[in-house]
Amino acid sequence: MNRLFTRLAPVALALVMIIMLGSCSKSGDMEALLKTVPADAALVASFNADEVLDQLDYKQEGDHATYCKELGQIIEAAGMDRKVLNMVTDGIDLTDKVMVAFAKGNTFYVTFSVKDADNFKKWYAGVSDEELEDEGDGFFSGNAGRIMLKDNQVWASSEKIQVSALEEMLSLSGDDSFAGKYSAMVGKMCDKSNYGCAFLNIDESISLIRKSGGASEAAQMQLALGMLFKDADYLSLVATLASDKVTGELTVLNAKGEPAEFLIPMGKINTGAMNKVNSDAAFVAAIDFSPELMSKLQALKTQYAANLSGTDALVADMLLNLSGTTAFSFNGPLDYIVSVGMKNADAATGLGKFLSSSGTMPVKVSAADKFLIIRSAENVKSGGNAPKSFSGNFFGLYMDFENPAIKQLVPMNMSGMGNMTLTLGPDGKGVMLRSEWVVKDPVKTSLKLYSDWYTQMSAPAVVTATQLDAYSRSAEEFELEPDSDIAY
Repeated sequence: MNRLFTRLAPVALALVMIIMLGSCSKSGDMEALLKTVPADAALVASFNADEVLDQLDYKQEGDHATYCKELGQIIEAAGMDRKVLNMVTDGIDLTDKVMVAFAKGNTFYVTFSVKDADNFKKWYAGVSDEELEDEGDGFFSGNAGRIMLKDNQVWASSEKIQVSALEEMLSLSGDDSFAGKYSAMVGKMCDKSNYGCAFLNIDESISLIRKSGGASEAAQMQLALGMLFKDADYLSLVATLASDKVTGELTVLNAKGEPAEFLIPMGKINTGAMNKVNSDAAFVAAIDFSPELMSKLQALKTQYAANLSGTDALVADMLLNLSGTTAFSFNGPLDYIVSVGMKNADAATGLGKFLSSSGTMPVKVSAADKFLIIRSAENVKSGGNAPKSFSGNFFGLYMDFENPAIKQLVPMNMSGMGNMTLTLGPDGKGVMLRSEWVVKDPVKTSLKLYSDWYTQMSAPAVVTATQLDAYSRSAEEFELEPDSDIAY
């Protein structure tokens, strides 16, 4: 078994590298693969990463490949054999560097195309120490049937692939194929600016969860989706990569492929109302509570009033006075501000008195107009300009990794990590969850961050005798001074 794993490891690694480094230089190649994907697949994902290759400084020079120093450091730290790596890159160059992954039933497939089937057979035999076996009708299999080749298309799976299943996929046409039924999503998958896309069939996915024994979880998911969206049929993810940023957009779609109607009446952030927090802090967040939302929550409170204790009902009444934009800034446990928007000044004052009298919050609580202000200390700075991306959205979270306060909050070196924004906002009648990481050379920066994390995790940990004593071991047993350090 170990020998088999050793022979097949390069093949598995090659597939992983293709996933990481694949590029879509010709959209027609991607579309051809998507024509062989069943329309009822629970999940379909595509990978178009020209920009990834560019940022990795990937080049094939003679019989070996070169990369940026950041990837080289990770390869060296992982102890990867350079000969194995060269075999992997040779395999990448044999492909058209176009990849699709999809789930059909309980089986997960990865498929890609190759430039020359014969050359791929020779490469496979060299790295796996086995020949692809002729299954007839132009099919060739390897790795106990978990890899299959037909003409210039390759499939890989964690389970044995049935020839009959591939024949059925290759004969798909019209709305039976993913490419035929979901043209709008296919267009996004073939767009070179989108390095990764995913399309989840919600009904099929919930059905798989139910069939695998998760009936309770499936019911809960359906209930939650029904409360949030009208006719939620699909989940769409589109990720783009540029030299200075990475973006991701997550949308729930209906059967027509349009944004599914969002049923929660959220309000849009009033950035002007954020001047009571520190918008220059390392972490800033805001959310808006619309009058319509609070009316719905009031109706729920009335419906379940009999189940609430006196204290719970009092707290609920106070929270139902929330109105408008609530914001939060954080520079550390001793430097934060919460600005809570309320219906009126009396509501803000009342909630402030309640929090102060409870004695559970060792913070400074005050009221300013219709806002309740909670500070970690009297002298905590406020002001600054709210992130522009918050405007027009329901929720926003901004993280500034260049902020000096990060050094006290995160043990790793975050210099050069830029900033990240997460927003939830309107998209037609629906909503879009959007993330954006603004940073120079995102791929190299990610590799550097991973390398720093790997180095830190690999370093010897340090514990004190006091900490050891917490595990019911006395310091005397180890002949240590009470708070001396030891490394293991």
